[in-house]
Amino acid sequence: MKAISEAEYRVKKAALSHLLYNLTPRHRQQIIWGDIPHWITWNLFGNEDDGISAEETGMYANKPIGFPRFLKWTLRNPLHNFTFYTIGSAERKSHHTYILLRIDAEGLSYSQKAKRGIVFGKGKNAFYPAFNAHIPFISLKLSYLSRQLRFYLSWRERGNFGIKFQPAVKINSLTLK
Repeated sequence: MKAISEAEYRVKKAALSHLLYNLTPRHRQQIIWGDIPHWITWNLFGNEDDGISAEETGMYANKPIGFPRFLKWTLRNPLHNFTFYTIGSAERKSHHTYILLRIDAEGLSYSQKAKRGIVFGKGKNAFYPAFNAHIPFISLKLSYLSRQLRFYLSWRERGNFGIKFQPAVKINSLTLK
């Protein structure tokens, strides 16, 4: 187990003692089976991995624990527990990917097992249908003029469900990865 600093300890302690954790449990093991209100708040607002105030990330380290920080983190990661754990399989130790077809800047590949899947192929244009943990996944990038359409649908390589549709992403050197 990794040692944490005194500042990190204070942030985590403040977060866990906040009123919001009475409404949204930190971990699903804290919820009894028939406690529907807590299951609902855990699914809608909870974040099993990073906490409801991002206290495990250090992302908002200089911001006080409270409702504004909770709201900012929840809007950044809506339905985290629902997509990762309730309908997803993120709790599994390993995931596998079987690539049906991959057309991208690296060329054409098909029918192969991969250790870890990807979300988008490389380059400006890419098409990538695969199976992530036996569940179909599809992603597409199409470039036009100085824009790019980005789309994916289904369970991602980490076991979480995701949908993305961005019809007009401005292309620069960072979006080509």
